[in-house]
Amino acid sequence: MKGKLNMRKIAIMCSGGMKSSWLCELAAKETSYAHGRLLLIFFDHKQQNLDAERKSVRALSAKYHASLLEIPFVFNTHYSPELAIGAWPIFKFTSMLYLGLSISSDQGYDLFYCGFSKDEIEPKYEHGLDYIRTLQGTLSIIQPKYDADGFMLPQIEVETPLAYLDLKRVVRLGEEWKVEWTKTWSCEMPQHTFQCGMCRKCLQRQKAFKDAGVDDPTVYQLVLENKSSVSYTSD
Repeated sequence: MKGKLNMRKIAIMCSGGMKSSWLCELAAKETSYAHGRLLLIFFDHKQQNLDAERKSVRALSAKYHASLLEIPFVFNTHYSPELAIGAWPIFKFTSMLYLGLSISSDQGYDLFYCGFSKDEIEPKYEHGLDYIRTLQGTLSIIQPKYDADGFMLPQIEVETPLAYLDLKRVVRLGEEWKVEWTKTWSCEMPQHTFQCGMCRKCLQRQKAFKDAGVDDPTVYQLVLENKSSVSYTSD
């Protein structure tokens, strides 16, 4: 099994966050850190923290000697505000997944990682794990089995290694693997070059480190401002 994994080529949907970094480390281990066997796929969907996410993904690409594919992905939801706050997140993710999977398959990758974690699936989707299983089954069905000449095509597998892990356990395992958390980005509202420390994603990040019993190495803008305020007052 180990030899088979070493020969595999793994593509990863990557946003530059903590789970992305964990998946990169997992994929690197499974390919024995061989160069040229990892592909990071980053989607530019006009997210608020686009520049910060892109910087983190590029850092991961350099660290793991992975190829990097940046894909612009824009959908207009102005015609349906309900879509933007309802089914839109599922639809957007599924669309990006299909696109990334198709590109990965065309480039000869045989394993595709996406980073759904237990704590992300359950509150966001009523039947989160059922959604993942159904999606995996659908992907196996729609993949072409033969090329134009009738030769069998390799089938790409979709895996969600984090589906049964919450972010706290991701941190604990990442600590054992020496994952560089400072190279990851969670913040939805970046302030200058630092993560804000106040948004939903920053609070989740802080809680994960606290629950895991691990010191959070992240530099937060809120902490810097509080320190500055204390220093000014003491003078």
